Amino acid sequence: ILICLTAWCGPAAASEGALEINQDCAESGCFPGDAAGFPVTLTSGGAYRLTSDLAVSTASNGIVIQTASKVDVDLGGFTLSGGGTCTDTPVTACSAGNGLNGVTSPSLAHVRLHNGTIRGFASSNVQLSQLLDGSEFEDLLLTESVAVGFASMSLSTTGTTGRTVLLRNVTVSRNRNVGIIASGTTTHYVIDGLVVSGNGGIGASLNQSATIRGASFHRNGGFGISTTQVIALGNTSFFGNNGGSTANQFSITTLLNMGGVVCEDASCP
Repeated sequence: ILICLTAWCGPAAASEGALEINQDCAESGCFPGDAAGFPVTLTSGGAYRLTSDLAVSTASNGIVIQTASKVDVDLGGFTLSGGGTCTDTPVTACSAGNGLNGVTSPSLAHVRLHNGTIRGFASSNVQLSQLLDGSEFEDLLLTESVAVGFASMSLSTTGTTGRTVLLRNVTVSRNRNVGIIASGTTTHYVIDGLVVSGNGGIGASLNQSATIRGASFHRNGGFGISTTQVIALGNTSFFGNNGGSTANQFSITTLLNMGGVVCEDASCP
């Protein structure tokens, strides 16, 4: 009783009031609404922070978001791992681990996901299909997702009015299939600082318009970018994509060149 009078006895809280997620609490449930074992389920809006690496040891998702309220997931510089590994650059083969999707949501989600690594999941490292306006992805490494039929980062929005999704300082590298799929309804993706490299398929398949600045697309098995949408592109380089072809580094139907677009081993289309 004395301990409970002098210390917090509810869900573990990390720094700055964020609820803590770590390997130990995942086994027993990290906070109300989260059952024991994986996935770690977020049923309330607010801030969450990893305080250790997370390794998914069963055929489960890593983190599932089940609230439309704004959720801030700070990976804390740690790694969320599904246990898969891949070989070659571009990737030609992978070995599956246990994890299915790294971070996913079955319904509406307003997400800020940042500051860490997600690797080795059997489907997607990040799979969010009903994002709300203003969702953000920052300072992430997404690597070694193992499935042929999935993208390492699969993003889509919901609704009939305009949506904006931000990616900043994201690296999507050495995944079995497509690096990024970005889609939705009347959505614009704003991308600042992006590295897409060594993926077995297309680097980025963009099904909605985007503004991309300060990006590098190199040594992907397919096009660096493939899209039929309007893409504004600046200070971005392409090298060794499309199976190392010296042509067709990207396929963009309508390109708005903001300057500094370079195809290092070929002429840009």
